[in-house]
Amino acid sequence: MRRLCLAPLVVLPSFSAVAETNASDQAELPTIVISASRIEQPVSKVGSSITVLAVDELLERGISFVGDAFREVPSLAVTSQGPRGSMTQVRVRGNEANHVLVLVDGMRVSNAGTGEFDFSNMRLDGIERIEVLLGPQSTLYGSDAAAGVINIITRKGEGTFGGKVQAAVGSLNTRSGSVEVSGSKQGWHYAVSANRYLTDGISAAAEENGNSEKDGNDSKGLKIKTGYDADKFSTWLAYNQSSSDYDFDGDDFSTGMAIDETANHQTVDTDAVSWAIAFPLLDGRLNNQLQLSRTQYDYNSYSEFFGSGSEYVTETDRDSIEYQGSFQIDDSHSLQFGMDKIEDALLVDGFSSFDRETNIQGIYLQWSGDFAGTNLTLGGRSDDHDEFNRYTTYRATASRQLDNNWRLRTAYGTGFKAPSLQELYDSGFGGNPDLNPEESTSLELGIEYRHDSYYTSATLFSQDTTNLIRSTGTWPDILLQNVDDADSRGLELNTGMSWQQTELSAALTWLDATETKDAVERDRYRVPEWAAHVTGSYFYSAGRIWAEAQYQGERLDLNWALDEDVTLDAYWLFNLGVSYEASDDLSLSARIDNLFDEEYEEIYSYGTLGRTATVSLDWRF
Repeated sequence: MRRLCLAPLVVLPSFSAVAETNASDQAELPTIVISASRIEQPVSKVGSSITVLAVDELLERGISFVGDAFREVPSLAVTSQGPRGSMTQVRVRGNEANHVLVLVDGMRVSNAGTGEFDFSNMRLDGIERIEVLLGPQSTLYGSDAAAGVINIITRKGEGTFGGKVQAAVGSLNTRSGSVEVSGSKQGWHYAVSANRYLTDGISAAAEENGNSEKDGNDSKGLKIKTGYDADKFSTWLAYNQSSSDYDFDGDDFSTGMAIDETANHQTVDTDAVSWAIAFPLLDGRLNNQLQLSRTQYDYNSYSEFFGSGSEYVTETDRDSIEYQGSFQIDDSHSLQFGMDKIEDALLVDGFSSFDRETNIQGIYLQWSGDFAGTNLTLGGRSDDHDEFNRYTTYRATASRQLDNNWRLRTAYGTGFKAPSLQELYDSGFGGNPDLNPEESTSLELGIEYRHDSYYTSATLFSQDTTNLIRSTGTWPDILLQNVDDADSRGLELNTGMSWQQTELSAALTWLDATETKDAVERDRYRVPEWAAHVTGSYFYSAGRIWAEAQYQGERLDLNWALDEDVTLDAYWLFNLGVSYEASDDLSLSARIDNLFDEEYEEIYSYGTLGRTATVSLDWRF
């Protein structure tokens, strides 16, 4: 039987053990991350806060979607506008969803029109690990990383041909399946993953408000990675495709509440392809990588307003070319450097119609130093946007290993977010070509303790954002403007432990996230002051039994029609599950979500799932 990492969300090297022995008796391997400095390095040398999600452990507990995995990280606020298939946003430390850069194998996959990524249908199949880098990272990644980076790395084929077939059924007539195959031979490698998910769903508009029409979802996904590794170079091709077909509900323009709407329907198709080549020079001291990427989103929705139908269609393209290099000066000093150019295009046909493009190009340089237990970085970047001219950002980090158990770390950085094409030009949603970029500054300080099978950490952070873009006026006479400033201050606590056949992990975040407009301060929308997550597992001879609890405190939301703030109640969710290894090749798992059938809201007047159950079968070959 497998034993996996102690906690999928803890910012530390994973604990690894087998069920029959104590974790402290096993050799520990350092967790290697890429996103912190765009080079491979042990997480123990990173000054910024970084969370590594262990995908295999999540899959073993029956978690199938990336968005659901993020719910286990209290520093991330995840909200969905109804059941599976509805828009799913992720906010980092209270910041806007479009302030987070999302990468898949180095591809920038955020929607070029809105600047954010919708996690509603992205499954964990075919993914090896996920890194979540907290705080402004514009120095290395540019405009989209004003609050953080989510770096998703898909599996690379290794060894002989093999794979996995997974099938699951659950409540609400939910059915899903996936197939993965991978392998390598004589330098060539390949990995392919395909999946489909269908469900009758629930009403996107909250059923407690008298809504009953179910909004179903049918989604498909495909991931391909193939390449060739030689002594003097490596090259690879990555392709990701997804499509979804989803029913959604409307809004009552007099009350501002979501209501049943049988005719509303949307389809979303995405394609992302990337080619990269990496080659070392100067006996391996100079490493180079060139990557070309293209991401396309096609969105088509039909909805009824005031009894008449309307169609809204968008087509977005993002083309990017990026070079990144690193040079090892000596054993203690290295440089990371690079340049990139990104071209975005958006075609809209709906409430308004337009076809616009923007481009931005940047160059960055970072120095890294390793001095007997102290690791330092200092970097700067200059971006030139065709609408906003030049912006400069910088970042400094430090990590100090005090002894074998204790480590201190700190990071300071600046970031900026250029307005998206939709924010600039879509007059149907208040587009304003006179907008300016949003700017952020962040400082954090963390301390960590690790001893054998026990780990704990605490991080204090503060982030200030200026020129925040907000909607002014009332619909349909709305206009986006740079009117707000925002502050986020908080404390993140993580702990994990393992003894004999039991593992426990817990995380708690306190967040004071506010906005100030016209000298009036209020809480930021859809962000809780307190959030927590606890997971416990017991490993028996043929599997595991696990339980988890999630807490979200009160959150502020907006009734847009009445222009009034509303408070969403705090809630606890409890989930249970069990897995069973029937043989080396066959495993079964079952889980119950929302065990006590809690009624709650993530977005005002939109529905959430009650108690549901899922049973899955995995066959490995």
